[in-house]
Amino acid sequence: MLYKWWKEERPKRPDPIAASGWSEYFDKRCASQDEDIPLTSSNDKEASKILEICRKMEQEQEDEDTEMLICLIKLRSHLWT
Repeated sequence: MLYKWWKEERPKRPDPIAASGWSEYFDKRCASQDEDIPLTSSNDKEASKILEICRKMEQEQEDEDTEMLICLIKLRSHLWT
């Protein structure tokens, strides 16, 4: 289970930056005239929404990584060297 997850499933996970729409938003924003306005401006609701989605995806992936690493730690005494 752990090997299959690490070798097959984990590499197929979507990149949070691309999947959340941040890359597209960044490219669109850089191409516009609003280059002088910081990307993380507090009045930019679209950026805030996209960043929240990205953070949520990153956290979910980190939680999954942690869960699988805990499984590995529990199995380590049964592994041979």
